[in-house]
Amino acid sequence: MADSGDHPPAPWRLRGEAAIVIIGVREHAARGFPRPAGVELLHAGGWTLGGALLARYDEHATLPYQELIVFSGVARAAGRLALVVTHIYVDSLPSLRGGREIWGLPKELADFSWDSRKVTVEQDGRPLLHASFRRRPGRLLLPMPLYAPVFGDRGGVTVHAAGWGHLRGTPAVADFDVPRTSPFAGLGLSGRHLAVAGEALDLHFPGARAITRSSLNRYARQGARDPPVRAGPTRSWPDASGDR
Repeated sequence: MADSGDHPPAPWRLRGEAAIVIIGVREHAARGFPRPAGVELLHAGGWTLGGALLARYDEHATLPYQELIVFSGVARAAGRLALVVTHIYVDSLPSLRGGREIWGLPKELADFSWDSRKVTVEQDGRPLLHASFRRRPGRLLLPMPLYAPVFGDRGGVTVHAAGWGHLRGTPAVADFDVPRTSPFAGLGLSGRHLAVAGEALDLHFPGARAITRSSLNRYARQGARDPPVRAGPTRSWPDASGDR
């Protein structure tokens, strides 16, 4: 499967270790990145909630791979709330193709380097993110429930999916260094942030469901500020052949 790029069907089970960082993103910065059609960014006082997830899924997952997910904010469409995912990087071609075809997510290939609590993500030798995490020694790993709703764009159709599960983790401090040349530098994620880091991640992710155009238009008429069209610049995904 890893050689051919074929991907397993949904649902996927994501198991391994992960770190989650929630960061305030300025509204005007978040609006500079793509959103699927009809998705309205939620904000207060000029800010929305964005952030990132770094994960290593092990041999007990549907697919073993590494992943960086970057999201620009919280949004709604047709009565559903979810995260707007602007960038996802993985080191697995089956994961890339499954992410695009099942969930309409903009996955790209990248290289990951994990050194103890430090992670570097690069694409074609260009650094995308340097991250380090610090947890207080001796802290117990506590079970934390997870709910991960996302919007996607599957061939021009807005879709929604929501994963659920848990992570055994502790509070941590994350230091992010996003180079100016990184595609998501405009979100302002560089700096020191609070995070949750842990092991025994177990997340069940079902397939995505399409949000009909009639539903988008109906909710738009009820007071949505953004028109039901793609907001922000359009994206051309790199070829999924495995060559970068």
